[in-house]
Amino acid sequence: DGIRDRDVTGVQTCALPISPVVRTAGPRAGSAVRGVITELRDGWRFLRDSPPLFGNTLVSTLGQLSLGATLALTPAYVYLLLGSPAAVDGDVPGLAGTLGALEAVLGLGNLVGGFLVGLIGARAGKGPMVIAGFVLMGIATIVLGLAGSVPLALLASFAVGFFNLVWLIPSQTLFGELVPSELMGRVVAIRSSIVFGAMTASAAICTLASGLVPAGTIFAALGAVTVLAGVVGAFLPAVRDVPEPGTA
Repeated sequence: DGIRDRDVTGVQTCALPISPVVRTAGPRAGSAVRGVITELRDGWRFLRDSPPLFGNTLVSTLGQLSLGATLALTPAYVYLLLGSPAAVDGDVPGLAGTLGALEAVLGLGNLVGGFLVGLIGARAGKGPMVIAGFVLMGIATIVLGLAGSVPLALLASFAVGFFNLVWLIPSQTLFGELVPSELMGRVVAIRSSIVFGAMTASAAICTLASGLVPAGTIFAALGAVTVLAGVVGAFLPAVRDVPEPGTA
């Protein structure tokens, strides 16, 4: 009986009318690409025509070049910090542990910095915080590059993470306040393309340069560039004198 019922059900199913499937033409690849380019162009125009946003993007692009260097060269930096002459078949005792510790304290600095900036951010001006964040992060990066001991390197790494949030949070807040919601994706996309594109180029160039220059020296040099970014921001009214909500 069970087999017979199954066969009858199968015949009934085959007899059901099936509506023809209508295929709707999706957008062609060329049209999709043109659409993306148009949206990025709209984002670029809004970014370019807003002095606070454009100034912040320029300073951030310059200031984050050091992050590209540290992301790419931290393993080589730790190798030299621990003393590469002691290496045996390319193995340096404590290499993995020290590298992990540097990354951990960097993350801890981010955590503490984000918490404290969240507490005082409403009472501090975004412009001064961005400027101070880049100057102090640059100094911390210079100390990291010149550190001759693991404890000092750990302290400097913590400071880099901490001061990174000092400029990052007010920058994100600035975009949230000034960019209309319907343009947010386009503006942030073009800004990210500029900033992270520069960081990627920095990482590539620093990696090539590391064959000739020690990683610590590269860190110190790019840290000075980050300090320069903060100083430049201090002389740009669009970065320094960002109007607060309700005061513009």
